[in-house]
Amino acid sequence: LNGGIANVLQEEELDAPGMQLIYVQNQITTEMMIGQMFQDVQKCIIAAVAIFFIMMLHMRSLFLASVGMIQIILSFPIAFFIYRIFFGLRLFGALHGGALFIVL
Repeated sequence: LNGGIANVLQEEELDAPGMQLIYVQNQITTEMMIGQMFQDVQKCIIAAVAIFFIMMLHMRSLFLASVGMIQIILSFPIAFFIYRIFFGLRLFGALHGGALFIVL
């Protein structure tokens, strides 16, 4: 958490050693989720760049590595299209996205 809310919560936890402060508020939960999401996206970007360089070193071709990465990236919307249209499933939660990421 960034900002004033985080500082207040940390001060409250420090004032009562041995106690754990549990809070439930939509704004705090949303801030935490967005922060975690940005960290996860950063890790995915780092992984994609690393995979691109490994592919480029292995194939010794910038063109083939670029086409391979485009193919990987385009597989996500194609898989989502098949999921929605052919299977007729409307719910696409975070767990589904994680499973799709792992499979592809």
